[in-house]
Amino acid sequence: MPPQPPMGPPPRKKKLGPRIAIAVVAGLVIGLGGGFGLLQLRNSQPAASDEEGKPATPRSNVLVGAYERRPAPTVDGRVIVDACALLPPGELDKIGIPVRHPANVLHGYLDTDVEGGPSVSEGWSMSPVSGCSYAVHSDKGLPGVSVEFNAAPFTSEDNFESEVFEPRSRVRNGLTVFTGKTRTDGWAAEIPVGDREFIRVVLDEPESLPDSFGGVPTRQLFDRVVDTVVDNYRSGAVGVQGFRYEQPWGEVKSACDVFTAAAFRVATGEPDSGWVEEIIPVSEYQMLNSRVGSYMYLEQTCHRISKQRLNSTTEGAGEQVRVTYYRDAAQAAAHDDHCQMTVDIGVQDTGAKLGDGQSCVTTFQDLTTFEFRSGKLGISLTANKGEDPRAFRDRAVPVAQQILRDLNG
Repeated sequence: MPPQPPMGPPPRKKKLGPRIAIAVVAGLVIGLGGGFGLLQLRNSQPAASDEEGKPATPRSNVLVGAYERRPAPTVDGRVIVDACALLPPGELDKIGIPVRHPANVLHGYLDTDVEGGPSVSEGWSMSPVSGCSYAVHSDKGLPGVSVEFNAAPFTSEDNFESEVFEPRSRVRNGLTVFTGKTRTDGWAAEIPVGDREFIRVVLDEPESLPDSFGGVPTRQLFDRVVDTVVDNYRSGAVGVQGFRYEQPWGEVKSACDVFTAAAFRVATGEPDSGWVEEIIPVSEYQMLNSRVGSYMYLEQTCHRISKQRLNSTTEGAGEQVRVTYYRDAAQAAAHDDHCQMTVDIGVQDTGAKLGDGQSCVTTFQDLTTFEFRSGKLGISLTANKGEDPRAFRDRAVPVAQQILRDLNG
């Protein structure tokens, strides 16, 4: 069985501090090793065979950009900007701030395709309604950059200045930018963009942020980040982002477009809140020993939560689905390896015909998943903590059927 991916972060219940977001992002690296086969990741190597007959070498950075997969949603008269549209993948490296590889990107946004529509007024009046976080390379600690779009009024310049040191303001592309040094020796900026919205940008992490990158002072580079965010906002390309990879991956279907609000309703019996979080892979991974031989894959995770549980503090609130992307349907047959019982992993066949291969419930320690595949996608549903595997199987089969209908619809 291929190694299990990390669990997704809990949904935001109030303003998510940049240190939390960055720590989550930097820690979300798939572990090396596994029960079935051998997982490998090597840095900065081309995905081509070094010698004839030997498998290709995986690449540690194949995420090359983003694209608008749907227009920006409008909620309560407010246009909800996707923070990853303001700072797409690749921008930080161009500016001169090296992004950590391998490390995933945390992408949070509002999905309007939910029953009754999302509401930024329920539990979100003082919170970001979209977020985008990157881990930054450093010799120590876990510094990082986060961008948040907030559906709340910018309180005041005085309020911001009371939270930072060395405050200053300037104008960029017609917008006023308030900047200051944080109490953790990072940098923060807030940019009012309307009567009820503002953007927050943070470069931060205690005791681990270098004074400079490539000889350029960090403060100067941070100003470049903020300028990029402002210019992208002004460009109007602010819709919900999809992500683009080097070939042969290209534009992959988002995990939250696989696990739709309709599938969430089947899974929980409750309407989706519209707040979703995706864990976006930067690296491709390789399995050397599977039923189809060596193969490469990407993994993306989607987390959704109901309106009723939006402010829940319960661990694991919501539903999480992991999508594994294979290069073709033939390689996707390797997903059936999940359904092979081992000494450590218990497996139950579902007895249902789902998709293009086997479907099963697997239990490893305290993690229970429901596995099936369709075309080039392998799909894993995650049980709630303490949920009985048989009850989970009965709950998950209709969810899988809904996912397949959505994929084929």
